[in-house]
Amino acid sequence: MSTQERATREDRTLEGSADRATRRSAVGFARAHAYGLVFWSLAAVGLVLRILFIVSPGHVLDADHAVVYLMAKHVADGEFPAFFWGQSYGGTLLQTTAGLVMTVFGAHIEVLAIVSSLWFLLCAVLLRSIAARAAGPAAGLAAGLLFWFPGVVLLQVSTRDPGFYGPSIAVALGVVAVASAPLRRPLLSWLLAGALSGLALWSSPMSVALAAPAVLALVVRDIRRPLHWLLGIAAAAVTASPWIVEALRSEKATQPLGTGDWHPTVDSVTALFHDMLPVAFRTEPGDFSSSVIGWTAVVLIVGLLVLGVAVRRVAFLLVGAGTILVVAVLVIGAGLDLGPDSVRYGVFLLPAFALAGAWLVSRWTPVAVVAVLIAAAVTTSGVWDRSDHFRVDTANRFDGGFVPVAELLESRGADHVYGNYWLSYALTASTNEEVTVAALVTRRYPGYETLAAEAGAPVIVVNTGQYNDEELRTSTVLPAHERVELGGYTVYFYEEPFDVYAQPWGLF
Repeated sequence: MSTQERATREDRTLEGSADRATRRSAVGFARAHAYGLVFWSLAAVGLVLRILFIVSPGHVLDADHAVVYLMAKHVADGEFPAFFWGQSYGGTLLQTTAGLVMTVFGAHIEVLAIVSSLWFLLCAVLLRSIAARAAGPAAGLAAGLLFWFPGVVLLQVSTRDPGFYGPSIAVALGVVAVASAPLRRPLLSWLLAGALSGLALWSSPMSVALAAPAVLALVVRDIRRPLHWLLGIAAAAVTASPWIVEALRSEKATQPLGTGDWHPTVDSVTALFHDMLPVAFRTEPGDFSSSVIGWTAVVLIVGLLVLGVAVRRVAFLLVGAGTILVVAVLVIGAGLDLGPDSVRYGVFLLPAFALAGAWLVSRWTPVAVVAVLIAAAVTTSGVWDRSDHFRVDTANRFDGGFVPVAELLESRGADHVYGNYWLSYALTASTNEEVTVAALVTRRYPGYETLAAEAGAPVIVVNTGQYNDEELRTSTVLPAHERVELGGYTVYFYEEPFDVYAQPWGLF
């Protein structure tokens, strides 16, 4: 074979290889585009589903949710609370962003709920990116959408965030995304990771736990450049400054949340997986299925950690290790064994479940698609039931018993009063602060107390027949009063001022 013939054959081989590479690239692009189209289409469906739930009778709020709304409303009015009212922990990224949106659209509970949902959508987007980089676009699609369609119980947490859950998960996943990405621009990576880590420190202990392994991984990857660490630390110090200031001012910022003589045991861990978590999937604690759910959760979390080591996927390792730390924080910090009423904490374990589940189902693309569609269908069915078939009705978002109480107070000109904790902020939010109620115990917001004190003779709203009602009704030392009973609530109108907080009060 002549030299010219060999050269010609080599040229043809190279051209063939180039053509195959081009075709593979085109196929890969088309596939990624298709996955993206499916993801964003179902993401839009999930957002619409949440909006339908938000305007339905199923979207009801309690005192803690009311506090989140009132805080966002105050942000819209120019007030910046660094932490959840009355606490030295619990960052206010949600309240701040919702408050800023309220400056445009007005102070409405729907605005807060939609902004809260968008924080969870951001979590889904980040999880999709993390999973796609680690295990391919099918895994990314599955991870993001399994998180976005978690069932109706955990979906409700995304529309009624207790204050910092969505942002806590989002900033922690942001750190994981940076730490598991190529360090092409290390300075930018450290700046971003540091800023997000600071936000995690400000947001919640759970966010710190989920982000901590990622920070450590980034340090190990860039071990020879300590100046990069300093840049990250400086960025973290800026974004965590609200928490740092509080930590320097008060030792409560660095104390565990648990109080009293309670101490965590192995049973405390069991309670989280056996009693609390199954409720997230609409299973009664104690059933055989609750044990299956609990053990499945343990296997998914530990399996994610082992998988990360076995297949050398750092993202799996980081999320698995971070979730184990989250479990430790929840068990140690709660101050009691977690039960069904603490099911909201299940959202902090959801990224690990979604990532592990995505890896399992993405081994064969049709299975991943079917898994996502099943999750969407099950979640939609649950919302359909919980929303009374998507019926639009926001009249009973708060306790309907508040309506006659608010009408009575407004008719008497009593705009600033006192009341039991569980009704105080909810009643205030239900009137959009036309009436403000200062809590008798668990005193979160001094501003309401100041307004009530300046109003003169106290007006106190309590639960009918409960401890505070009996104490006020039978008291022989307090000034003369008029007692008006309105179903489950009773209002006391006093004729002379007295020191309300000098009296012994119960929670009800």
